[in-house]
Amino acid sequence: PAHLAKIDKYNSICWEDRTDVTPDAKQDAHPGSQVGWHPGFRTHRYEGRIYTLILLEGLKKALDKWEEGVEQDGFPLHESYWHVGESYARVRETLRTYERTGEGDKAFSACELEFPEYPRICRVAMTGHGMFTPRNMYNDLLDIVKPAPNGYKPFDNRKMQYDSFDLLPLGQKIPDGEVDVHAVAIVTTSEAPDLNHDYEDLNDSNTPDSRRWLRKISERAMKYGMTDIKNSNAATASRKPKPNKNLARKLTEGEDSSTELTPGRGWEMSSPFYCSDSYCDGSTNSFCNRAAGTKCLAYGHNDGRTRLIGNPLSGWLVMTVPRVKEGIILARMEWWCQNPRTTLETTKDWKEVNDGKTMDTTPFDYDAFLEHRELLSEHRGISDRQLAVNFKMDDVIANDFFMDIAVNGKIIKSMGKDEWVKYTPEHAKMCAVWPVLNDEDMAKRRDDWDGEEIELAIRFRSDEKPQQSFCISHIYYA
Repeated sequence: PAHLAKIDKYNSICWEDRTDVTPDAKQDAHPGSQVGWHPGFRTHRYEGRIYTLILLEGLKKALDKWEEGVEQDGFPLHESYWHVGESYARVRETLRTYERTGEGDKAFSACELEFPEYPRICRVAMTGHGMFTPRNMYNDLLDIVKPAPNGYKPFDNRKMQYDSFDLLPLGQKIPDGEVDVHAVAIVTTSEAPDLNHDYEDLNDSNTPDSRRWLRKISERAMKYGMTDIKNSNAATASRKPKPNKNLARKLTEGEDSSTELTPGRGWEMSSPFYCSDSYCDGSTNSFCNRAAGTKCLAYGHNDGRTRLIGNPLSGWLVMTVPRVKEGIILARMEWWCQNPRTTLETTKDWKEVNDGKTMDTTPFDYDAFLEHRELLSEHRGISDRQLAVNFKMDDVIANDFFMDIAVNGKIIKSMGKDEWVKYTPEHAKMCAVWPVLNDEDMAKRRDDWDGEEIELAIRFRSDEKPQQSFCISHIYYA
């Protein structure tokens, strides 16, 4: 029967009761999307074991090479056997300088044909800052966003409901007599540690200190790398910045040359489920999707699509892009991220850019902002996963729409509606990118410098639809 086949295909649940954590919302029976076209845990497990065998084979060959290298060149193993920097540099340089052969389209790679205006992105190593997860947690887009004079920058200080391990669901426990693959993998000839595995309430004052320390040590062992990254991350120090009166940069030319380029105060984060202390890198060590109101905490999925969202009233989004060497900067944006029947909560009552307070340095009240947004998310059911669009492009992009791009205080381009729409087709699923810098002269200096830090600023303009918002989630550069 179909329902039995589904049970056999999926074995995940949303919560296993425990004494140390009580969810703030009723937990669902199991994660959603348990549909026929998803493979289920058995397929994932089978493929995972195949990949493991490939890795083990590679490890075996590496150890063989290690042994041969020590026999030939002595101990310790010479760095030429394991340093790959020179190999990477050689491959990258070959790709960057190769000469085309053939005629017409045959002279170009598929990548170059996909990006005919700036095909050199296919030959250089691109770097990026983004907000989607899972990802490398070093490269958060918020890290490079500059705050407004009043200290505001898109920010969410929500905390996870808990930061300890998830419990293994009892339904996934390996039955007695079955092969425990994990136990086989970690088998050792060392003596087992003398540990007492009897359950004891860690909140009970009578529990021995040794048991408390065992838990603390195990948590630290799993979270050490995570904590190290989060504490060293610029985002930790900059998410709640102090007001700064010296943020404005004088525009050097263009129609707004009499004004100053100042970070705006009307940009928001699109997801209400973002936690500033989460760690969503896609690994087994990730702690993710544990915000207040989550109805499937044990799922812990890393699939998040947080973006920065702003409209013509939001002002400039100013970012410091590090080490631009090839003169290339692209922005991944969305024209469809806000339904035209809705408005941003921050700007809904504004009649002018930044509510007329562009240079105001009165400290922003983060606590009131977060409390208000919490209430909104409860009543409006905001989601960061909009997959269906039920409106047309002309419903959101005004006829007088412009996107201004400024680099180091100079507006280098004002992109009107027709030109902006040209970049809306997606190169991959949900991935449309706009070129914001394509300076080939910078690339000519590549041999005698390490690149430079660039201040990039983007804003939208429209008198016809000042409340219509658009999203930016990634900045790619080389």
